[in-house]
Amino acid sequence: MSPPTSAREPRLTRALGMFYFASFAALGLQAPYFPLWLEAHGFEGLVMGVIAALTPAMSFFGPPLVGALADARGARGKLLSAACALSCSGMAGLCLAELSGAGSRLPLVFCAALIFAACRSPIIMLADRITLEHGGSYGRRRVWGSIGFMLAAAGFGRWCPPESWRWLPGFVALALALAFVHSLGLPRQGAPAALGAPRRWPGRAFLPFALCTALSAASVSSYDLCGALFFRDLGASGDTIGLLYGVAVLAEVVLLATAGPLLSRVGPERMLVLSYTAAALRWLGMAWLSSTWLAFVLQPLHAFSFALTWISSLEYVRRASGPAAFGGAQGGFMAAHAVGGVVGMLTWGPLYSRSGGGAVFLGAAALSSAAAVLALTTLVRRPLSLSLASSQA
Repeated sequence: MSPPTSAREPRLTRALGMFYFASFAALGLQAPYFPLWLEAHGFEGLVMGVIAALTPAMSFFGPPLVGALADARGARGKLLSAACALSCSGMAGLCLAELSGAGSRLPLVFCAALIFAACRSPIIMLADRITLEHGGSYGRRRVWGSIGFMLAAAGFGRWCPPESWRWLPGFVALALALAFVHSLGLPRQGAPAALGAPRRWPGRAFLPFALCTALSAASVSSYDLCGALFFRDLGASGDTIGLLYGVAVLAEVVLLATAGPLLSRVGPERMLVLSYTAAALRWLGMAWLSSTWLAFVLQPLHAFSFALTWISSLEYVRRASGPAAFGGAQGGFMAAHAVGGVVGMLTWGPLYSRSGGGAVFLGAAALSSAAAVLALTTLVRRPLSLSLASSQA
């Protein structure tokens, strides 16, 4: 006999919190420091951009396929555990390559990074699916991921000496192994209400949102690829880089814990306009930075450029699709995100090598501004409820 819902809820919240913590700790190590690891092994410019672009590129294929499979079979937890194990093996492969002295061989690094990227891409999508299906506050559960990211990013930069950074893939693999262990405590199947609900697809109403998502992802990828390099070139030490990322994610934590009621009242469309506008201001400020310490003033805008964008996008997708088709629609959202990320990664690396961080972040500001204008003229002026009604008529 299964325990009552009231007894299962605290256990599910703890399991999700620990999973988010471990999986985002892996991201907190990989996202800011992997470009530095690649550069230290001789991969720069376009080659660095190609390897870094594997993660968003695989997000174009993996999440839609896994989301559709999750809709059809309901095997959320099983798919999540498999993705964690396989992505861990990719980073473990990089660690073994480093141990054997092959860490600078492009074919080995590319293949290991490809395995990691292909299997890493659906992890957060599946965890978000489980969280949203089983009720409760998404932001207050997901906030543990931000805490894990913050502690990993700040702690690695502060307490790991530069000579140990060659073992970065091993630290990422360890965090993913912990995520795998915690994934075993999550529901293996989807919630019954979601499995039996009618399907609803937003159709053409989804296209402007997808374009906004791609523009936003392309702009944010400038920070993902070049942020740590830019701070370092401004004179920041590893300790300071970790603190900069920590400040950004601390602001994200506060927003995730408090934004739920405001999102419900204002609606995802207007919140997306706000988040894209804040991102444009952040990148414009980055383009004109002359001192690392001034970056601390801009880093809290990460709460808007990433966290608010993410939760507003998920809420838009949830309202557009309904529970039974949420996996497929969520996969479509992540595919649009992947397209923008790939284009950005392939653009920003060569541009940074040629023209520096100022040019990169000016370009990112232009893309975020375009996303804000498009969201204002399409999503806000034609709310989702009206778009769905007209598409169903």
